Amino acid sequence: MWIDVSVYDFTYAMRKLLKNKKIKIQHSFSSLVATWFYIGALPLAQGTLASLSTYPIYLFCIRSSLSGKELSLSFALIALVLFVLGLKCASRYMRTHMVGDHCSIVIDEVVGQLIAFSVANDFFYKLSIKFFSSNKIVNYETGAFLIGFILFRYFDIRKPLIIRWFERNLKGALGVMVDDIAAGLAAGGFAYIIYQIMNFSFNGF
Repeated sequence: MWIDVSVYDFTYAMRKLLKNKKIKIQHSFSSLVATWFYIGALPLAQGTLASLSTYPIYLFCIRSSLSGKELSLSFALIALVLFVLGLKCASRYMRTHMVGDHCSIVIDEVVGQLIAFSVANDFFYKLSIKFFSSNKIVNYETGAFLIGFILFRYFDIRKPLIIRWFERNLKGALGVMVDDIAAGLAAGGFAYIIYQIMNFSFNGF
């Protein structure tokens, strides 16, 4: 058992090391998508910047949707299209550059961030009202984005429980994408819990 765990942890550690090795990115449509317009080619914080880059998509969906359900559907549809496209492009990118879940692949962060908004933007917005009601600099829309962004990045970086299992056990492009989708769902679920706790606290006292 000890040997199995040690080999398992060593394999995982090697995968993390290879994730950050330097590579020369070849210019192609697959590279464009997998690195999300070459954000993944930046030297630092590629995943964080890729998540932040969804802000224009977020604003577009907010301004063009007529209801909460339509807004959630808009996020979900865009995430679905990017998931299918990202799966194919990330797979080709990994083969072309002979890498696994490399740090330059950030289409998964984009999809995961949009998943978080699709399942819980309503709660992000309600939390934004509670947190930013006295703030004249950050409006509620931007506040909701920031809350969703922070929660998603937390779960994507920390990868608790099942999210870590997905990262360790699913191989190839599917493994690259699924743990971020799980992080997006976890961020949404956590926002719901926070909102319910705050609601109970304010209403109960």
